[in-house]
Amino acid sequence: GRLWFGGSRDLPNTVWASVVNDFFNFDAGIGRDDEAIDVTLDTDQVNAIQSIYSNRALQVFTTGAEFYAPQTIGQPLTPSTITISPQTNLGAKRVRPVTIDGVTLFLQRTGKSLNQYVFLNDLQANETRSVSILSPQLINNPVQMYASRGTETDDANYVYIVNSDGDMAVFNTLITEDVKAFTRWTTNGNIKSAAVVDNVVYTMTERVINSVTLYQIDMEDGTLNTDSASTGTLSSTTISGLSHLEGETVKVKIDGAVQLDKIVSGGQITVDTDTGDYEVGLDYSPLIKTMPLNVQTQRGPNWARKKKIARVGVQTYLSNGVIVNGQRLADKTIGLNQFDAPEPQTNLGRIHILGWDLQAQLTITQNTPMPWQILSLALEIAV
Repeated sequence: GRLWFGGSRDLPNTVWASVVNDFFNFDAGIGRDDEAIDVTLDTDQVNAIQSIYSNRALQVFTTGAEFYAPQTIGQPLTPSTITISPQTNLGAKRVRPVTIDGVTLFLQRTGKSLNQYVFLNDLQANETRSVSILSPQLINNPVQMYASRGTETDDANYVYIVNSDGDMAVFNTLITEDVKAFTRWTTNGNIKSAAVVDNVVYTMTERVINSVTLYQIDMEDGTLNTDSASTGTLSSTTISGLSHLEGETVKVKIDGAVQLDKIVSGGQITVDTDTGDYEVGLDYSPLIKTMPLNVQTQRGPNWARKKKIARVGVQTYLSNGVIVNGQRLADKTIGLNQFDAPEPQTNLGRIHILGWDLQAQLTITQNTPMPWQILSLALEIAV
């Protein structure tokens, strides 16, 4: 029931809390339990407070260390009982932390690491551990961080990290299944900001179109397969309202079928039909690349010897246009539905791979604006 502040200009390592249930009253009075709190971090250096976060305890992140305020379960923090104890000494950036499954995630002072901050009962202390140790190249001086939790259709949690260079690192995590994976989002332009509202992700993107700098708000919609898209129903062969894509080469879908690429001129394009539902937007291409193959044999690992992926099985869910090492998984049957708009497929596709290689990697991608979800891979290996 208090409003907390910290990291002011003149007292960067002091924490203030308001009177209980009186959020704009910071009168410390004589130190009664419900009166305001004023406490300065007791350290051997000036640890400027970067953020204060309320999780299972009050957590304080500074430029040089991480702190928390221990308290007895069921007992509030008061002016006479509060103690802010140092825990680890990595330091944090001035970006608001997020929490996933009770674990606090914060960005390290260097701007190259995403860390988890969690209390360990065995040690009776908090531990800081990097969760991005295998993907440090995806985190580059972040400026914002937001989280979306699992929904009724997706049980995974996502952390969106906006980098200063205009791309976004996305952390997919599901602690109960030991899922921890990073990917990079890029677009035609620079992602400047993001927000999560009711688990819907919004991004503000800076784009330069015809020498004019535009800022666009985009909503990440799982039903669309192009970026900065416009949708509607055709009433003529002209699709207008595309001034935000002026001069850009766009992907076009009508009733689920991919059309020829078009260039937006005068805020519009012309298509070959005047009926159907359309989607017009910028292209983006998903990419998965497996780690180099290292097979354990009776003579030890063979990472330095050539090996071969003879065959790969790809389990897809409601997907089209999946390409594995340059070979496309079949979406249609000749003579049956070859002239119909493609229907998203859920099946196990198999592809034979030719050639021997030291790394033996798979590259899975897509070059059409269609749904795309890879569930698993199964490899047949020759060594």
